[in-house]
Amino acid sequence: MSLDELGRRDEAVREAVALASPPGASARALTLAGTLLANNDRPEEAVPLLRRAVHLDGRNDLAWHELGFAHTQLEDGDAAEQAFQRALALSPCDLATLHAAAWNALVVLDDDDRALAYAEKAITCPARRASEKADFFYLRADLKLQRDDAEGAVESLRSALKAGYDGKEWCEPGSPFVLALADRPDFQALLKECKE
Repeated sequence: MSLDELGRRDEAVREAVALASPPGASARALTLAGTLLANNDRPEEAVPLLRRAVHLDGRNDLAWHELGFAHTQLEDGDAAEQAFQRALALSPCDLATLHAAAWNALVVLDDDDRALAYAEKAITCPARRASEKADFFYLRADLKLQRDDAEGAVESLRSALKAGYDGKEWCEPGSPFVLALADRPDFQALLKECKE
């Protein structure tokens, strides 16, 4: 990965793919190449390598995660969901996988219930820093707002801000939060903090 870290992505991808090309390539080499391809907007090339990686090592949670990510890029939400489920079966509290799975559910599958379930799961997982959960609290706030659960939306928004969520879109005039919650004193208190 050192070539990738130096900003020479094309060279890193070429070297990783070369290592993954031989018929006897290891699951690790396949995962590395697939990851680099997926993260460089080449998901159609990543998928076959990542499939080979999980075929060789079904307990490779990174390969399952990256396979899900590549399928999300290809807008194959069901295949992505299956891959994310396999990754989460191996590492249930991997916040990166939960984030990617929630995004796939929300954007590709258009399944708010599933996205909310992923956010709820992430919120219950241990984290080194509270900020790692800020986006999940915000997602939950947004989804609660869409369900007309004003109390849940305010509570989740408060948790997001406490965890370090620094986005200001929610407190802009005309935002869905402002339009729906402006008459609530608990939301007004959050608005006041936003403007300070």
